Amino acid sequence: MSEKMGFLFTIAIFAMCLLPMCIDFFTLNVTTSQFLNASTEMQQLVSEEGGITERVHNVMDSSAINYTFKDKAGQEIDGVQDVGKEIYIDYKYDWKGIFTKDTLETTNTVRVARR
Repeated sequence: MSEKMGFLFTIAIFAMCLLPMCIDFFTLNVTTSQFLNASTEMQQLVSEEGGITERVHNVMDSSAINYTFKDKAGQEIDGVQDVGKEIYIDYKYDWKGIFTKDTLETTNTVRVARR
Protein backbone atom coordinates (compact mmCIF):
# COMPACT_ATOMS: atom_id res chain seq x y z
CA MET A 1 0.00 0.00 0.00
CA SER A 2 2.82 2.43 0.81
CA GLU A 3 4.36 1.86 -2.64
CA LYS A 4 1.13 3.03 -4.27
CA MET A 5 0.96 6.11 -2.04
CA GLY A 6 4.59 6.93 -2.79
CA PHE A 7 3.96 6.59 -6.52
CA LEU A 8 0.84 8.79 -6.34
CA PHE A 9 2.74 11.37 -4.29
CA THR A 10 5.53 11.42 -6.90
CA ILE A 11 3.02 11.87 -9.72
CA ALA A 12 1.31 14.69 -7.82
CA ILE A 13 4.62 16.51 -7.24
CA PHE A 14 5.47 16.16 -10.93
CA ALA A 15 2.05 17.45 -12.02
CA MET A 16 2.15 20.43 -9.67
CA CYS A 17 5.78 21.55 -10.10
CA LEU A 18 7.62 20.17 -13.08
CA LEU A 19 4.83 20.04 -15.65
CA PRO A 20 4.01 23.80 -15.52
CA MET A 21 7.73 24.61 -15.78
CA CYS A 22 8.05 22.37 -18.85
CA ILE A 23 4.99 23.97 -20.46
CA ASP A 24 6.33 27.47 -19.75
CA PHE A 25 9.70 26.57 -21.28
CA PHE A 26 7.98 25.15 -24.38
CA THR A 27 5.76 28.23 -24.87
CA LEU A 28 8.77 30.53 -24.44
CA ASN A 29 10.66 28.65 -27.15
CA VAL A 30 7.71 28.69 -29.56
CA THR A 31 7.00 32.38 -28.94
CA THR A 32 10.66 33.36 -29.37
CA SER A 33 10.87 31.43 -32.62
CA GLN A 34 7.73 33.10 -33.99
CA PHE A 35 8.99 36.53 -32.86
CA LEU A 36 12.32 36.12 -34.65
CA ASN A 37 10.55 34.83 -37.75
CA ALA A 38 8.26 37.90 -37.76
CA SER A 39 11.23 40.25 -37.35
CA THR A 40 13.02 38.65 -40.30
CA GLU A 41 9.89 38.89 -42.46
CA MET A 42 9.44 42.58 -41.59
CA GLN A 43 13.09 43.25 -42.42
CA GLN A 44 12.65 41.62 -45.83
CA LEU A 45 9.38 43.48 -46.47
CA VAL A 46 10.90 46.88 -45.69
CA SER A 47 13.87 46.04 -47.90
CA GLU A 48 11.58 45.02 -50.78
CA GLU A 49 9.32 48.06 -50.43
CA GLY A 50 12.18 50.55 -50.10
CA GLY A 51 10.85 51.99 -46.86
CA ILE A 52 7.73 52.14 -44.75
CA THR A 53 4.87 51.96 -47.26
CA GLU A 54 1.17 51.25 -46.91
CA ARG A 55 1.84 47.53 -47.31
CA VAL A 56 4.25 47.67 -44.34
CA HIS A 57 1.65 49.57 -42.30
CA ASN A 58 -0.96 46.89 -43.11
CA VAL A 59 1.34 44.17 -41.79
CA MET A 60 2.10 46.26 -38.69
CA ASP A 61 -1.61 46.76 -37.96
CA SER A 62 -2.31 43.03 -38.12
CA SER A 63 0.53 42.15 -35.74
CA ALA A 64 0.79 42.22 -31.94
CA ILE A 65 4.43 43.32 -32.17
CA ASN A 66 5.28 47.01 -31.68
CA TYR A 67 7.52 48.28 -34.50
CA THR A 68 9.59 51.47 -34.46
CA PHE A 69 11.46 52.64 -37.56
CA LYS A 70 14.40 54.99 -37.00
CA ASP A 71 17.22 56.52 -38.99
CA LYS A 72 20.89 56.67 -38.05
CA ALA A 73 20.28 59.72 -35.82
CA GLY A 74 17.56 57.91 -33.88
CA GLN A 75 14.64 59.90 -35.27
CA GLU A 76 11.49 58.05 -36.27
CA ILE A 77 10.90 57.84 -40.01
CA ASP A 78 7.99 56.99 -42.26
CA GLY A 79 7.45 56.63 -45.98
CA VAL A 80 9.69 55.58 -48.84
CA GLN A 81 13.36 56.32 -48.19
CA ASP A 82 16.27 57.24 -50.45
CA VAL A 83 18.46 54.51 -51.91
CA GLY A 84 21.37 53.64 -49.60
CA LYS A 85 19.70 54.89 -46.42
CA GLU A 86 19.80 52.61 -43.37
CA ILE A 87 16.58 51.95 -41.48
CA TYR A 88 16.80 50.63 -37.93
CA ILE A 89 13.78 48.56 -36.91
CA ASP A 90 13.09 48.06 -33.20
CA TYR A 91 10.71 45.25 -32.26
CA LYS A 92 9.00 44.80 -28.91
CA TYR A 93 6.51 42.09 -27.98
CA ASP A 94 4.85 41.82 -24.56
CA TRP A 95 3.09 38.58 -23.70
CA LYS A 96 1.90 36.80 -20.62
CA GLY A 97 3.67 33.56 -19.81
CA ILE A 98 2.46 31.01 -17.28
CA PHE A 99 4.31 32.58 -14.35
CA THR A 100 5.24 36.13 -15.40
CA LYS A 101 4.73 38.79 -18.04
CA ASP A 102 7.56 38.53 -20.54
CA THR A 103 8.99 40.99 -23.06
CA LEU A 104 10.92 40.14 -26.19
CA GLU A 105 12.98 42.85 -27.90
CA THR A 106 15.33 42.93 -30.87
CA THR A 107 16.65 45.31 -33.53
CA ASN A 108 17.36 44.84 -37.24
CA THR A 109 19.01 47.10 -39.79
CA VAL A 110 17.87 47.44 -43.40
CA ARG A 111 19.72 49.26 -46.14
CA VAL A 112 17.42 50.49 -48.90
CA ALA A 113 18.77 49.06 -52.14
CA ARG A 114 16.05 50.17 -54.54
CA ARG A 115 12.76 51.96 -54.78
